[in-house]
Amino acid sequence: MSVLGMLIVQMISATGSTSRMSNRLVDAAAQARLAFDRIGLDLGTLVKRDDADFVAGNSAAGGDALRFLTELASQGGDRKLSLVAYRLAPHPDPANKDNTDASGTSRVCLLRAGMPIPWVRPPAWGNTAFMGLRSDGLPVQLSASDPIFAAALLPAAANFDVLTPGVLQVVVGFQLYPDNQPVTCTDGTSLSHALGQIIYSPPVRSLTPSAPSGAPPVNYLDLSRISAIVVGLVTVDLDSLKLLNAGDAAALSGKFTIPVAGTMPVAAWTPVINNLIANSSAPGILPVRQSLRVYQRVYPINPSL
Repeated sequence: MSVLGMLIVQMISATGSTSRMSNRLVDAAAQARLAFDRIGLDLGTLVKRDDADFVAGNSAAGGDALRFLTELASQGGDRKLSLVAYRLAPHPDPANKDNTDASGTSRVCLLRAGMPIPWVRPPAWGNTAFMGLRSDGLPVQLSASDPIFAAALLPAAANFDVLTPGVLQVVVGFQLYPDNQPVTCTDGTSLSHALGQIIYSPPVRSLTPSAPSGAPPVNYLDLSRISAIVVGLVTVDLDSLKLLNAGDAAALSGKFTIPVAGTMPVAAWTPVINNLIANSSAPGILPVRQSLRVYQRVYPINPSL
């Protein structure tokens, strides 16, 4: 009876452990699915015009990974047009306790902001715009560096909400449209032929202002050269997330660097997880590192503008 009791206990323990691991996997996948679905909804209504800017890339911590105009209404708006932005950063959200550690310090997580664009221009906007052409003939940039852009539309930290607390890293890749033409990227690198490669520095188009004479060209992301946007995420389930302090979450995020050109995020990051599990000095306790998951989704972009 004793031996039989021990066997039953071991079976129950193994079943419980398997069930917990399965639940954690489902939760981590749910974190990724929520982010992917929201990004897909926004990209599905992307405003694609020559006079509508599009910002995407893999900037330093706290910078926007995506920023673009979308034909969706945002809270407080009276029309179906918004400026949407995504970024990975800490965010003190009192309504969401999942993104703070035991000391109350905010962890890195995926944030989203939706800025409504009203029918009637607010007086505070002055002589600015969110799309269209400037006096020099160039499109208005979705950037504070463009004096024509309506600065009130650029999301501040308070405009962002926590989309998924379990996302520790995000990367944006670009599959080039296979038109066999040369490509110049934002980081200054060049490709002799666009053959459908995956790159992580977006292609640019260089436009020369019509006035004043001799003004330097301005670079814009060239959406017409992109056939698909690839988004990669590193996630962890919420139970494991509670075991991470803010410093370890940021350190783990930093381990997942931008993949090299031609490599998809899952292929680039899976060995990173294996190394973290094998490295006893890696940030975060072992159960957390074992719970890390990597996902990717490809969003086709019609290159016709």
